[in-house]
Amino acid sequence: MDAVRAQVLPGIQVRGIVAAPSITRAAALTLERLALEFKAVTALPTAQEQAAQPQLF
Repeated sequence: MDAVRAQVLPGIQVRGIVAAPSITRAAALTLERLALEFKAVTALPTAQEQAAQPQLF
């Protein structure tokens, strides 16, 4: 994260975020110690396929 901070303008806040389906307690403690955030994510839903041309009737 220090490498990213060195490349941004002064005064701009840089956040570190780990995104995964879940996290262990040990990993959460490590993230907290490093001032990083955890965000739980799941797979995005698949888009429903639409007809190429809607029916007229």
